[in-house]
Amino acid sequence: MPNKEGVECTAVECPVFNPSEQEAIRRQLERILASPPFRNSKRYPALLHHLVERTLEGRAAELKERLLGIEVFGRPPDYDTNSDPVVRTSAAEVRRRIAQYYHESGRENEIRIELPLGSYVPEFHFPPDPAEPPVPGEQKPLRLTRRRLIAAGAVAIPVAAVAFLSRFHRQSATDLFWQPLASSNAPVSICLARTPLPGSLEVTENGRPTELAPIVAWADVATAIRLAGFLRGRGQEIQLKRDDRISLEDFKNSPAVLIGAFNDPWTLLVTENLRFNFQHQGRVRYIQDSHTPGERRWSVDFSKHDHLGRVILNRDYAIISRLRTPRTGMPLIAAAGIYGFGTEAAGEFITGEAYLENFMRRAPAGWQDRNVQIVISTEIIEDHAGPPRIEAIHVW
Repeated sequence: MPNKEGVECTAVECPVFNPSEQEAIRRQLERILASPPFRNSKRYPALLHHLVERTLEGRAAELKERLLGIEVFGRPPDYDTNSDPVVRTSAAEVRRRIAQYYHESGRENEIRIELPLGSYVPEFHFPPDPAEPPVPGEQKPLRLTRRRLIAAGAVAIPVAAVAFLSRFHRQSATDLFWQPLASSNAPVSICLARTPLPGSLEVTENGRPTELAPIVAWADVATAIRLAGFLRGRGQEIQLKRDDRISLEDFKNSPAVLIGAFNDPWTLLVTENLRFNFQHQGRVRYIQDSHTPGERRWSVDFSKHDHLGRVILNRDYAIISRLRTPRTGMPLIAAAGIYGFGTEAAGEFITGEAYLENFMRRAPAGWQDRNVQIVISTEIIEDHAGPPRIEAIHVW
């Protein structure tokens, strides 16, 4: 039936909410937009706010790509949506940031605002109502004498105090995972690998070209920025290093975080003899499980390209390794994807409390003081890495 604007809508496109529900949704929207995934951006909060408001106003049928480009991003009415996919790419990033918000612990009982794939109409999922209290008279009250009350209190107070103090002093999953690096007084080295840029040359001081100019992949830069901010926020001193300007001696003197896999020789070196390691055959790169070396369930085929020459990927994989190697004696962490999407997802995993809590629930007892490897996957949605998912864990 038509809404008040006269636009023909389906029940899904034009959901109806009463005033109290609308107020609750708007409060939840404010919480999301004030959270770290959104508060430092202008584009993504603007899009999400517009989508939610239009839906609450009963105008969901207007949420089409071209109209959004005009109203939210100021594009001209005749702009080409194929050459300027600002709405699609922004929506993909909004979906990723929403997923990041709800992966944080303590969000279980909040209203969920979601943006389904293939649609610009948000969905709202309200938490279930709490169980109704029992009807008076259905159950006889427990009769306690004064002596029993005193005895129960004598037991309950110390137990409650212990529970409170245990909760207060409980280390988070993030604390436990990063403890080996945090316990060192030396700054953490964040190691970035170079990738040759074909067709350009590096120029020396005498003006002579010598070799292919190095660049750093954007996914590695984004991951390094995430890790640098995360570690500095925890009071950790850091230093950025290029893979060709760090030596084995440096790894002996300070903990390190390695970013990237096939473009980082240090990552390949430290993981080559571990259970999960990186392999390639032809144009296929994959993570090998040494317990089942014949399988290639975590692989990426680099032979498939689109019309612009970009690799076509639906899913990427990464290995997260937290080690104290005999070669150096110092702890290190490697966040290494087969491709850049996997590296970004690995960086998100090791800095996200909810992801590490999930790992801690699945890891064997005593993992805190042992070496750890985690294989993760990430679905690639409109050229962005989705939330990381655990595929396998090995602790030794």
